[in-house]
Amino acid sequence: EEEHSMHALEWALDVLLIHRRPNDRIVVLFARPVYSSLSGPEFVLTDEAKEAMENYQQHRAAETVKCCNRICAARNVAAETLVLVGDARDVISETVDNFKADLLIVGSHGFGVIKRAFLGSVSDYCAHNVKCPVVIVKKPT
Repeated sequence: EEEHSMHALEWALDVLLIHRRPNDRIVVLFARPVYSSLSGPEFVLTDEAKEAMENYQQHRAAETVKCCNRICAARNVAAETLVLVGDARDVISETVDNFKADLLIVGSHGFGVIKRAFLGSVSDYCAHNVKCPVVIVKKPT
């Protein structure tokens, strides 16, 4: 997942040059899923499993933030990084609203129609639901 997001960040900084205007503000968001709500009649997660998943997500978030900071530092760009917990679609939409964003740039996995139908597409959701222009960046294969 992060590979596609990091490509989108690099593309935005290198191609769109969004950091070149004096008032540009770059906010890099990492949305962590909520695993505590996964228990249901179909399966049950033990407290140990939930804790392990939570620790893994905290580690992933920290590594992703480090990577974003390296990408931005290599280009002398100051960016604010946020790690928020929740469904990525909701977290991104709320963050766009809260910051009154002028532009949202998201990475795309490039899933086909069938995978998108089963897994959903965060980028597709954003393109149809956020209140600002959306650029979806697909990593070349």
